[in-house]
Amino acid sequence: MIRKKRDKPVQLKILHALEKRKTLTEQELLQKSRLEKGWEGEQLFDRMTGTVSKETLQLHDLRLTCRGSTFQLDTLLIRPDAIYLYEVKYYNGDFVYEDGDFKLSGGKVILNPLHQLLRARTLLHQLLEEHGYSFPVRAYVVFPHPHFFLYHAPVTDSFLFLPQWKSHITRHAAAGVLTATHHKLADLLCSLHRKEPSATQDVLYGELHKNLFCPGCAGPVCRQFKTFFCPDCDNHYPAGRLIYEALKEFRLLFPEMRLTLSSARNWCRVASDKQIRRALARHFNEKGQGRGVHYV
Repeated sequence: MIRKKRDKPVQLKILHALEKRKTLTEQELLQKSRLEKGWEGEQLFDRMTGTVSKETLQLHDLRLTCRGSTFQLDTLLIRPDAIYLYEVKYYNGDFVYEDGDFKLSGGKVILNPLHQLLRARTLLHQLLEEHGYSFPVRAYVVFPHPHFFLYHAPVTDSFLFLPQWKSHITRHAAAGVLTATHHKLADLLCSLHRKEPSATQDVLYGELHKNLFCPGCAGPVCRQFKTFFCPDCDNHYPAGRLIYEALKEFRLLFPEMRLTLSSARNWCRVASDKQIRRALARHFNEKGQGRGVHYV
């Protein structure tokens, strides 16, 4: 049972919104590629955890704070016997484990994911103790990419490779049922979750292309009576859907700017005032009066 779903990283949402409206810089393209790779790996692992028993509470992408330290948990499975913590690393290619260091095949040392895992497990233990829970925590680094190989991998139960997943999840399918205590713990962790802080990006409003865009190919669409169509892939979309997505991206990119009829009209230039007004009324709350009317 999924108690908390995984959210796409805010910075990745920003870059996806920007690439439709401008040419990304080389640095932005590299960042987007890195974030997309991580997101792909996390989604793959979410599908893998879809095979776990029903007596499991799944919490994905938790940001928690304990004693002034913030830590992130990729996936937490609450099961009758214990809590299972997974750190997901979607590495691709050949890596080397040497003298406690995690290295690329070329010799460059990178952060050892085991250290990150141990820190998260320690802080989670402390957080549980503060709230009166004493469940054992079993922690693992998971490498779900089919083309990942770690030379000289240490003999440790803390590393899980893709071929090991099925036997791991079967072996730890403990007997028993979830109790009210398990559900209360899941509720507590969800309530303690802190949203990802707003990402910062130097965005110049005047440099961005204003339009509505195709969800399929990200190309600009054209208005056709009450709907919109994409001339590149010939898909048709209802007006409300595209306008709502565009206005969400406006608020994401420019949180300091007010969403008004005027700003929405400029941002969604291909849409009519009637279509924009309908989308604003349906999806946002109106605030203020007269010239001060805006939407949140």
